[in-house]
Amino acid sequence: MHRGCAARDSEVDGLKLGTTAADADGMAVASQVQEVSVPRSQRHGLLAAAVLWAAVALGAVGRLTVFAGTPGQAGGGAHVWPTSSTLHRTADEPTLVVAVHPMCPCSRASVAELARIAARAPRRLRILVIFTDAATDSSAVRSSDLWQSVAMIPGATPVVDAGGAEAALFDAKTSGYAALYAADGKLVFHGGITVALGHQGDNAGSDAILELLSGASASRPSTPVFGCPLGELPPS
Repeated sequence: MHRGCAARDSEVDGLKLGTTAADADGMAVASQVQEVSVPRSQRHGLLAAAVLWAAVALGAVGRLTVFAGTPGQAGGGAHVWPTSSTLHRTADEPTLVVAVHPMCPCSRASVAELARIAARAPRRLRILVIFTDAATDSSAVRSSDLWQSVAMIPGATPVVDAGGAEAALFDAKTSGYAALYAADGKLVFHGGITVALGHQGDNAGSDAILELLSGASASRPSTPVFGCPLGELPPS
């Protein structure tokens, strides 16, 4: 055989051997992939579980959103300042009465919004915050961070309402309830000053109070109240 042909045949044999080796490697990889591949029925099960988990998660978020946006019981408000109230009102400035539950976590948001109202008020405003809860020791209430937060607000005075008598006089039923009385003792606004349970930020109640303090008419004379029922222990 011609030496060139022999060399060419050798190259061809080498190519054949190389191709055979590559094919063997490919078959080995394919075999491994086939071994670790997930059966179709199992893939369907995993997909169904993922879809179910997503549905449960979305449902939980939806329920939390609905819960946060569900207001508490709103009282009708005392249309004039109760004569039997022990709270002090002056005749030369408006008075804002706010009832909070000392154990309600949402009360912090109401107090924060109250501080914002006091900082933005265009005129003097007397603020009385009554801590209403018959089950809480008054000494513990006075030493709480929430009490101190109220005491730091300009023009605000925290008051213990252990028996709930003052809350009843002002028809406050939910923590965060606010009632604004004009200098003549007439109710001009009542409702909540947060946008949802435990949420701070712009809200219709705070806006209405600031509008009234500036001499304008309130866009809304009442708003929903978001908080725990007064006189009851908040859910754990």
